Amino acid sequence: MKRVGVIGLGYWGPKLARCFKELGVLWAIADQDERRVYEVNESLGIGNLAADIGALLALDCDAIAIATPPETHYDIAREALNAGRDIFIEKPMTISSSDAESLQKQAGAQGRNLMVGHIYLHNGGIKRMPVPVGKAELYVQLLNEKGGP
Repeated sequence: MKRVGVIGLGYWGPKLARCFKELGVLWAIADQDERRVYEVNESLGIGNLAADIGALLALDCDAIAIATPPETHYDIAREALNAGRDIFIEKPMTISSSDAESLQKQAGAQGRNLMVGHIYLHNGGIKRMPVPVGKAELYVQLLNEKGGP
């Protein structure tokens, strides 16, 4: 059984943590805002709390779920991969394609799993979207106001 640590407890991180807890694999949570860590932990009731990726890795997680601001994804994922952890990373994976390719290569070379969360790929409305016929053009605008599981 994997032990998952979630880093980033803004909007999406607590939702991920709750899902991992329901699956019985949540091991630890982390955020640079200590108050937020304790606030989120009130509903989760786990004992492993951390302030950053280094402290989270020290808690012996098998995998890290990254839900921090996008500009931090690359450095956090790289540090977790260097520590031999599997990675689940929220979209966007990184803010540059070269960083994304670098993480992909590193994960492959180390035999680690690297998965990017793209929840809308599995949204029923997207799956049922009509396919354009012939040379017609299709314009799609997705709007979301605090949606999610």
